[in-house]
Amino acid sequence: MSGDFAYEATDEQGRVVRGRLEAASLRSAQRALRRQGLSPLAIDPVTTTSRTSRRTRATRQDLVLLLDELATLLGAGVALSEALQAVQRGERPATLAASLEELSRAVRRGENFADSLRRCVPGLPAYVHALAQAGETVGTLAASLADAAKQMRYDLKLRQDFAQALLYPAILAAAGIAAVLFVFVAVVPRFAALLDNRQVALPWLSRIVIATGLFVQANLVWLLLVALLVAVALTAWLRPPERRAALLDHLRGVPVIGSWLIDADAARWSTLVATLLGAKLRLMPALALARAGVALPSSARNLDAVERAVRGGRALADALAAHTDLSAAAINLVRVGERSGELARMLANYADMATRNADARRKRALALVEPAAILAIGGIVGLVVAAIMLAVTSISAGAV
Repeated sequence: MSGDFAYEATDEQGRVVRGRLEAASLRSAQRALRRQGLSPLAIDPVTTTSRTSRRTRATRQDLVLLLDELATLLGAGVALSEALQAVQRGERPATLAASLEELSRAVRRGENFADSLRRCVPGLPAYVHALAQAGETVGTLAASLADAAKQMRYDLKLRQDFAQALLYPAILAAAGIAAVLFVFVAVVPRFAALLDNRQVALPWLSRIVIATGLFVQANLVWLLLVALLVAVALTAWLRPPERRAALLDHLRGVPVIGSWLIDADAARWSTLVATLLGAKLRLMPALALARAGVALPSSARNLDAVERAVRGGRALADALAAHTDLSAAAINLVRVGERSGELARMLANYADMATRNADARRKRALALVEPAAILAIGGIVGLVVAAIMLAVTSISAGAV
């Protein structure tokens, strides 16, 4: 039974040509190309290309899944070219499917996998390419890709934790704003209507609340439009990653939240350094790649100072003690790791500690959000009620 094959070949002038042909087998396709005066570079059965999903863009989760699958197949002894063909059969977003096809062809041409991965599959962090390069060099590509997938999964978890931490306060804030709007739009104007025909001197608080309620009711549509425009403008302003990072840096000094962000950054950095050192990367490249992975610009600046100190001959533990806010326990673990030659393992142990601390601080921050939101909403509603009661008291006193 014949099938379709996609090929890439060079003609007699050395130009690269691409196309498809029908042949009974891969060998038949090669013979057919040679009869046409072409030298095959890569030939792939069309049936091995990825089934594209409805999504066009690949997410971080898609990339993690790809690395996991490749690591599993390579660990089972499957050749790299066959492993790439196997992962192509899965359902992928359109962009990732095209990237996989290009990567597979590059490997079949004999190109370096790590370099081809960097060129063909965009969106991967720099440490993934470093791990792939190290694994390909020392013959542990399966383990290196598994480490890369594990690190990406860890980074993804930190992002999801941060997003979940923001979701609950956002819901509470939206509920609070809705409650306050209801009071000012539905309650206060009705009470103001009762005062229209009464010549009573109201307290200043009552006058402010009633005037605010009438203004909100009369201009509700415009106020909502302004709020929408502000939200859109704020979202657009925060779209560049450096602005989001700067905002996080300003939160560094906020109690509870700041300590959570610092611990999360420390966990991210130590996990990545441990992973890179475990893959046999040298210390300085590992430190540089890990610095690029932290979220807070201030942490990145501190770690840059650490790198300069280590490059100047200082021990890593001493440099961390001088330029970062790492705890004494963390510094001691690093010092022990340097002396014993087990730096990767000691950093991995510290990463586990920092991750647990960050999770505990995140839960503590979320535990404070609910009472704070209730107090804020209750305070505003209570202020409105107090203003109305003062107005009622003034009316009663005027009637007497």
